[in-house]
Amino acid sequence: MESAITELDHLQIPLQKIQDATDNFSDKNIIGKGGFGKVYRGKLKHHGKMIKISARRLDRKSLNGDIEFWTEVSTLSTLSVLMEDHHYFTVKMIGFCDEKGEKIVVNHHCRKGSLSQYISDPLTLDVNQRLSIAAKVCSGIFNIRTKLKGDYIIHRNINSCTILLDEKWEPRLSGFEYCIKQSKERLNQVVNSEVIGTQGYLDSAVGKYGGVNHKSDIYSIGVVLFELLCGRKAFQENVLLVPLVKFHYENGTMNDIIHPDIWNQMNPRSFKCFSEVAYSCLQEDPTRRPEIEKLYNQLEKANLLQEEKDEMHEIPPIFENLLDISSPNLWKVKNWEHLKIELTHIHSIPPSPLEYYARSYKNNYHHTFKQEIEYYDKQNVFFIEQQNIDKLPKRRHHVAAKLLVYKEDVFLSEIKALYGCRHPNIQSFLGFYHNGDKMMLFYDYVSNKRLYDILDDGNLTWEKRLKICIDIAHGLDYLHNEMENEKMVIHGDLNSKKIELDDNFGAKIVGFEISVTKHKNQNDDSLQMNGDIKETYYMDPEYVKTNKLKRESDVYSFGVIMFEIMCGIPCFMVEHEDGKENEGMSSLVRRWCDEGIIKEKLASGIKEENYISNLFLKKGPNKNSLNTFMDITCKCLAKSQNQRPGIKLIIKKLQQSLSFHVSQ
Repeated sequence: MESAITELDHLQIPLQKIQDATDNFSDKNIIGKGGFGKVYRGKLKHHGKMIKISARRLDRKSLNGDIEFWTEVSTLSTLSVLMEDHHYFTVKMIGFCDEKGEKIVVNHHCRKGSLSQYISDPLTLDVNQRLSIAAKVCSGIFNIRTKLKGDYIIHRNINSCTILLDEKWEPRLSGFEYCIKQSKERLNQVVNSEVIGTQGYLDSAVGKYGGVNHKSDIYSIGVVLFELLCGRKAFQENVLLVPLVKFHYENGTMNDIIHPDIWNQMNPRSFKCFSEVAYSCLQEDPTRRPEIEKLYNQLEKANLLQEEKDEMHEIPPIFENLLDISSPNLWKVKNWEHLKIELTHIHSIPPSPLEYYARSYKNNYHHTFKQEIEYYDKQNVFFIEQQNIDKLPKRRHHVAAKLLVYKEDVFLSEIKALYGCRHPNIQSFLGFYHNGDKMMLFYDYVSNKRLYDILDDGNLTWEKRLKICIDIAHGLDYLHNEMENEKMVIHGDLNSKKIELDDNFGAKIVGFEISVTKHKNQNDDSLQMNGDIKETYYMDPEYVKTNKLKRESDVYSFGVIMFEIMCGIPCFMVEHEDGKENEGMSSLVRRWCDEGIIKEKLASGIKEENYISNLFLKKGPNKNSLNTFMDITCKCLAKSQNQRPGIKLIIKKLQQSLSFHVSQ
């Protein structure tokens, strides 16, 4: 400790300067009180400039506090170095004083005070500001984790009082006196510690398992998120917020406890995204809470969705145009008339923004949403070509409806690919609507879950992950080898956002916008995709060089998905070593295998050691199962198309991996 203190000598500030800055610790300058002591505002000349400061003064009557004082000074010193070139949304330390029995931490003053002051004031702190603050706090924690070499900081006391706001309403995380530094190699293990924190924010798992880990902070962040969302403090009028929000979230009555001014400002899609990830932070089992990367990404998504509020609170004009059925039918698709769905069969053209956007997402090609149609039994939809379809019984179905405008090439690509397609691991195509430049495609509705969104889910066990991979492989085998009439489909844009999961985690391949359909005997060399791939991390490197699209291109993309399933994070979030930022997935995975570090990259929820307790083991991957899976994943990621395995061999190896695991 003494050597560490010596290294901080350059940050020492004489006591007299702090006394002058705070008018000798005048009561009129007190801006906060806590277990550590009082906080004073003041003006201090620092490096020739007069700056506003906050001085946290340890209560001299306290018998404790030395360790906490030096913990905060050391941590903030480290973070201040990190913040020289970056903005990490943490309070910035100017220096400290350890003189004449006084222990004082001096930070840059955050003019707006603590977030806690504004929780119940949606006029001063509107929804956009609340969403921005939430995302930036998580961004700060995520960036600290990324930049700290070898260590990870567990804060242990995140709450709306330790989140300060500067003059621009930017959040600054403070209160690091109780934090613990944990080696990244031991990230998933519990650190034995006493229960410390603020009522309403304490993770119950800390007492249960005798210590903390990085998911303890996630719980506290979840409480702050619901404070921001509801306009209620974590402990208010002797009522704890957490059990209240859990009850109302699970019963679909959150609007009963959200401040009306906040509720009226929220975009329904943004609310859904924000509340879902906030609720996941409060799971009793820490393994089911999201990693900070996933949390940050979802909060950023909520921010983006909120920006679309004005547009989304009205039914898009395109729907009003669709309702005009007097114009002549100009659809050009031949021999598919039995798949055509009239607008008179389409029910529930979105009556409310919440209903409309509950299952909606956009990309460059389309807008997809949940819809209800009256149509033939979907089990028989492809067997009715020769029948009088008007006499067939109809019933209502919930479907996924895809709206396209001026995208006839995409429209035709999807119908060509999926017409006649009947496989449990391919989303079923039901029919279409086409009127001039307005086109809609209808599919069997799967669920709200994309594989991409739950990669780090603690409930996604190794067995479930293997079964998802096997499902995807069976779907690809059907597309590549088993379709009727010698047809073959190359998906061309396979990624974890194009894998939807039903309620039993059964996987279905979706999203055939730029797929290529051909006869099995057709030469591959002239094949090209019908559009641009946006998810470039999944793109076959040989196709990039040669423009030759083959079945092996899908195999490469599937290899990237298997890598994500194994590691529990999207491929674009993988941390690269300095100087290797442009390293492709193929080289990265092979290097990790060669260096023997790939097992360290496993998703936290499937590691053999239970990161809730050091006393119990989870049933993590069997060694042979994991090795078999890693081997076939590496082969799928070969740079050359002719070095990649066929899909039938991949299925065999995945089934072998599953067999090893379930028999252990």
